[in-house]
Amino acid sequence: MTLRIGVTQRVEVISRYNERRDCLDQRWGDLLEAAGMYCIPLANRPNAASDYLDVLRLDGVILSGGNNLGVLGEVDGVADERDSFEHEVLMWAEKNKISVLGVCRGLQIINNFCGGSLVPVDGHVSSRHSIIQKIEYSEWPTLHEVNSYHNYAIEAGGLAPSLIPLAFAEDATVEAFRHKNLSWYGIMWHPEREKTFHVDDVNYIKKVFNK
Repeated sequence: MTLRIGVTQRVEVISRYNERRDCLDQRWGDLLEAAGMYCIPLANRPNAASDYLDVLRLDGVILSGGNNLGVLGEVDGVADERDSFEHEVLMWAEKNKISVLGVCRGLQIINNFCGGSLVPVDGHVSSRHSIIQKIEYSEWPTLHEVNSYHNYAIEAGGLAPSLIPLAFAEDATVEAFRHKNLSWYGIMWHPEREKTFHVDDVNYIKKVFNK
């Protein structure tokens, strides 16, 4: 059976058309196809989230990148409707025992949902760096260098109590985690932005969704 994976979308404001658009990198479809899954883009609909998600019969959800979180205050790129929708998605996923993978912003909003916090960081935009794996979590893939596109990160003390760190950046900010009790995972890098998809990223997505 081919799994149906819902992928949340960033919000772009097109002022000349007076539109707020939901947008998704087409590479997400390619990446999930490489993992043997269907990509189902999710509209940001916080007022009808539970019924909407029930109808789609999803096997898992990816919270994708883009947009800063509203809890950060006066920053660019905030989309309140997306924050609200993704919080509803996490409530729905918890209730229905659905696996979730948070990517970059997606990792951040899982941490926020679970009670964690973020701090501004330098040197993490349009760069590459090594990650330091926590050896005791042997399920982690062999990937050692990742891309980086974020201005905010999680310090060790800002990780929510219900989350377990799996990897750190060289500056000791959290690069990956899993939930203690739920099938929820987070990574700070963007597997969909690699020119050639990394086999470890593809295999890890399969692991998250039990493919």
